[in-house]
Amino acid sequence: DKFPEQKELIDSNVGERIRESLVPLAKEAKTWFRTRLQTRFFETGDNYYLGMEFNREYEVWKYAVVDKIVGSAPNAGRLKGTLRAQCDRLWFEACIAVITRGDVYNPSGKFYVPRIWFISSHTDVKLGALPEGEAFRIVSDKKEKYEVLIPGRTKVVVRSIEGIVSALSGETIVHRESDLTRQPDGNTESFVSCTTFPVTHYVNYRAVNVLPSKYWCSFSIGDGQSSPHFMRYSGLTGAAINAMLINNYLGSSIRLENILSRKRVFQMSHETNWSNDEVVKRGTGYNYGVDGFLRPGAAYDNVIEYLYYKMLEMDVARYEENYEDDTLSAIFMLSWQRKFGSMFVPRGMETNDSHTRGLEAILLPKILKTVSNEMMDREELKEDENEAFMTLFQQYASDGP
Repeated sequence: DKFPEQKELIDSNVGERIRESLVPLAKEAKTWFRTRLQTRFFETGDNYYLGMEFNREYEVWKYAVVDKIVGSAPNAGRLKGTLRAQCDRLWFEACIAVITRGDVYNPSGKFYVPRIWFISSHTDVKLGALPEGEAFRIVSDKKEKYEVLIPGRTKVVVRSIEGIVSALSGETIVHRESDLTRQPDGNTESFVSCTTFPVTHYVNYRAVNVLPSKYWCSFSIGDGQSSPHFMRYSGLTGAAINAMLINNYLGSSIRLENILSRKRVFQMSHETNWSNDEVVKRGTGYNYGVDGFLRPGAAYDNVIEYLYYKMLEMDVARYEENYEDDTLSAIFMLSWQRKFGSMFVPRGMETNDSHTRGLEAILLPKILKTVSNEMMDREELKEDENEAFMTLFQQYASDGP
């Protein structure tokens, strides 16, 4: 009813179309590279939290089946989004059903866990057929939501969202309501009760930025410094270490001999690199996307910018005094090198010379462009005697070696 413009063009038998599409999907699932999906599940009393991974194969299936249902309906963007969201709810419902049959719950109590509904029903049923705890709306007046307190065939004791207890006839025709979180009014389903979003790991370019001024410096705090994907690992550990390092950095300045010391800058930078590595490692495992949740990845421009600012940080913190001439080890410990190797080189391409040459052809111009842009912002290079050099360098950065 929300989409009258497209109603006539939609395949009316939506359920049958979805069931038909699940048959080949079930066969293909046996050939998927990863045969297990990760979930995160909490249960406290009658409150449930479920996090679920949507793999690429599912996403391809979801878009294909929705396109088939909607067909050539005009202006169908919102309609397709709504149908995809309903498919996601079915995915979540299947996940909770598998968990219920597994050993996640207390083995002695798992058979008493109530069925959790993710989609409100539009099928007429008698109130007397609903079990204890089931939510519903009366068909003749669907404004109010109720919950079954004491089930029965002829008389059912129910409770309204205001907590008012009353008795209704078991013959009352109702529609079962979903069990998802409500808005503050207790009646309307929350817009964020069931949400999906892309997953990424995040690492900031800098641990401490001291270049803009000799009077102050800036930090990225907590999850702003590094954050893993929440289903794989809690970001609180990385955030806690980051807060501790900032506290140590500021606390050490109380001692007069440390106010102008770069040793505390180095210590914070070095320890943050280690912490960032540990945070991301929790989500990528050995970086191959098999034992961990994600394979490392980033846009080339972001990688170049990260490396550039990390080099500036190394210069300020005087890494060379601690690592001598081994620049690579100064930038990254071995596990960071593995992350970037996994990011740049797909599996099976490690010894492919054409891929290596292609990667070099992409990265080198981006490196030169980044350096050129930063040089243009340096006041000492804006003087007249440097104009010819800057012109030649910009041309070199544009045309390549």
